[in-house]
Amino acid sequence: MLLEVLNASLSAMGVSGIIIGAGLLLFRRGLLGPAMRTYLSRICYVLLTPCLLLSTTSGYDAASVQRWAILPLLCCTHIALGAVLGHCLGRLSGVPCEDHTIVVLCSMFHNVGNIPTLILTAVISTSSLFEGEGTLQRGLSQMFFYGLPWQFLIYSIGTSAVKGHQEPPTPVEPSDTDCPSDTTQDQLDGFKRLPHSESGVSLSSLVSNDSDYKETELDLVALEVDDDLTNTPSTVPEVQAVVAPKEGCRESVNRSLTRLERLCREEPLQAQAAAMAIGCITPLRWLFVGASAPLNFVTLGVGMLGAAAVPCQCLVLGANLAIAAGFSEVDVVKVDEPASLWPSRRTVGVICFVKLLVLPLVSIPATVMLLRSGVVGDVTQMEPAFVFNALAWSCLPSAQSLCMLFQMEGHHTVTARLSSVYLIQYAISALTTTGWVTVVLSLVSWLCGKP
Repeated sequence: MLLEVLNASLSAMGVSGIIIGAGLLLFRRGLLGPAMRTYLSRICYVLLTPCLLLSTTSGYDAASVQRWAILPLLCCTHIALGAVLGHCLGRLSGVPCEDHTIVVLCSMFHNVGNIPTLILTAVISTSSLFEGEGTLQRGLSQMFFYGLPWQFLIYSIGTSAVKGHQEPPTPVEPSDTDCPSDTTQDQLDGFKRLPHSESGVSLSSLVSNDSDYKETELDLVALEVDDDLTNTPSTVPEVQAVVAPKEGCRESVNRSLTRLERLCREEPLQAQAAAMAIGCITPLRWLFVGASAPLNFVTLGVGMLGAAAVPCQCLVLGANLAIAAGFSEVDVVKVDEPASLWPSRRTVGVICFVKLLVLPLVSIPATVMLLRSGVVGDVTQMEPAFVFNALAWSCLPSAQSLCMLFQMEGHHTVTARLSSVYLIQYAISALTTTGWVTVVLSLVSWLCGKP
């Protein structure tokens, strides 16, 4: 039994390693440059990932959704636990202030997409614990249902933050035409030094003699300086204090509506909602699910597209990890990355320690105790795939979803910095994940009473 479990774990990690290694080779050949990685990320986000979510439609039904209600709660608990552990251990270990946010994000960034799909597929295909028709589809449905809270967070708050991010501007050497002339600069400095009484400029005189006055940039600067120097208490601030809360409330409501509208337009969330609706609503299920369904060809086509989502995202991940490792394209002069792309060794150590060791050590025993308590039902009657999904996903390295979103928006510098954090973590996780998956499979065999 132990050899079978170990073989399933090694197979799962081996498949991931091969695809990520292929991404590195394609990058070295010049086939995964910045533009190609951006296009692939957008294709995955807009088309392939939604198709992957829709391909799990057959795993959903109203009764199953009720039985699986504990999975999203476990996901929220694991995310919150990772954030707390990352924050506390980051403070205790003396992580630099500029890296503290990275520690917290990497500790809570849950992995419920690419690597879990490969692991679950390999484990169900090779282990005798998982038997029965449709086990893989139900297992994938349970995995995505477990990750619902995380998908909501990453495709709402995360997407908004990424779309609002701006890359630092590239410094441009100033030219003679871009700089003001000496005369103009001297005049500006003179106006800034003159007090209101000496400059002879007043707002009333400008308003009364507007026909003789021509607004220029120089005069507007003088007005702003004079207004700052001659600011006296008045009733205007009081009026603003009364009006400001109303404007702030209106802006807050508009901002919330805009975020909700943007959230409803996110393709992965639309696909997840559609998959659950089709699976749970009997007439829609009759149309799309099953070999005899009238529209079964739609389900088959969507499933073929969805099967390409994980390999494409892993190829992009391999290219990003190659950049973080310092590799360059063949026949391309290597440009040294700035040292700021690499966080401190202490930061990387804390991230790996929390995400790959401490979080599983805390979450897996706690989840086992919950399942054994009988609060969520008789664990011996539960599907092994359900128990595996409840235990396994807190032991994986940080998700690269944020890298995909930044890559999709063309923010290559931020993507390289995040990839540099993931590089060592993913290298270590090849060993730790294999060990944890082996432990989880043994626990599934013990909990479900299947020796």
